[in-house]
Amino acid sequence: MTITDLDVSITSRGSQFSITDLVEDIVITESLFGDLTGKLEITDGLGMLDMGIDDNTLLSISFRYRSTKVAQVFYVDGVNNVDVSTSSVYKKYSIKLRSTNEVNNSTELLSRSFEGLSTDIVKSIHEDFFNNSLVVLDKSITKGKYISPNISPKTAISTILSRAYNKDISPFFIFQRLASPSTFLTSLSHIEKQSYQYTIGDRVTRSGEIQPNKLIGVPSHMIIHSSDDNLIQKISSGMYGRSVKSVDLSSSSHSTATTGAFANANSAISVKRLDLYGSENEPLFKDDDTNLCSMQSTMNALFNTSITAYGCEAIPSVGVGNKIKVDVSQNKYNKSGYSSRYSGAYLVSRITHKITDLDYTQNIDLIRG
Repeated sequence: MTITDLDVSITSRGSQFSITDLVEDIVITESLFGDLTGKLEITDGLGMLDMGIDDNTLLSISFRYRSTKVAQVFYVDGVNNVDVSTSSVYKKYSIKLRSTNEVNNSTELLSRSFEGLSTDIVKSIHEDFFNNSLVVLDKSITKGKYISPNISPKTAISTILSRAYNKDISPFFIFQRLASPSTFLTSLSHIEKQSYQYTIGDRVTRSGEIQPNKLIGVPSHMIIHSSDDNLIQKISSGMYGRSVKSVDLSSSSHSTATTGAFANANSAISVKRLDLYGSENEPLFKDDDTNLCSMQSTMNALFNTSITAYGCEAIPSVGVGNKIKVDVSQNKYNKSGYSSRYSGAYLVSRITHKITDLDYTQNIDLIRG
């Protein structure tokens, strides 16, 4: 499907100018595990490489797709693969794009103390240092005090979220989506409770049978990258479960709890003294090894099955952190229907947006446990 009203502009040295006519390809990637990144392929006959790109350049991309306006601003993070061999006038090269959040993160250090829910602390840090709001879609039950030891804001946020979970003992993700002014913070269980945003499949339909409005989401092909890959190694390392033995020194008691699908494959010992902490002085990282092991097992199991739908006709309403239904045909002679093993609900972990000659497609990475 094609886009309209494409504009690519650079702001450098106090001036803004369009480079739309120089752009050959646009690639923008959104990931469940971080901020937006991008890349432009340029054929330059105006000398932009020498005159218009420096170490403090912003680049904006905007276009209209099926009546929806899409706009995003990036920081230019360098130029590479400059081809000067073919012409003394025209140069071909790539421009690397990063989220403006990355610039703030690289120039700031955080040295403060916080108290409250893990998700509230993350929101406070994010909105103090970055130029967009943080939309919190689910709350943590982990809480306490956290002291940031003069580290970058993103390092502090990553440290907090690595031990944060909600009432379902579910892990959290923080990410950006294309064309959204906000960053999002949500939990795995909150994503799983969503309704399907779209259904995509591997069935090949004759072009004469496809209605124009049915082209959206149709992939050129799908690949199942992995299914229970390295399962034995993952079991033995405890990725899919642990047996946690807790010893409480304050009451001379001990207990054993199991987490995950293969709880006896690996074990951990947690030594506690609960009387060290009063109700008003709990650290954020208190001893809760059983819940942490359960959360980490849930996170690791997400990658049991990994599928990519390549060259999808762009789906305007889908972003990372959404749930999609996938229909994969049975691989069985003379049988119709869908595979019970690979069909069903998947989580969108990455979307690579590609625009070439105004044609807009997406590669959609999907994972599930």
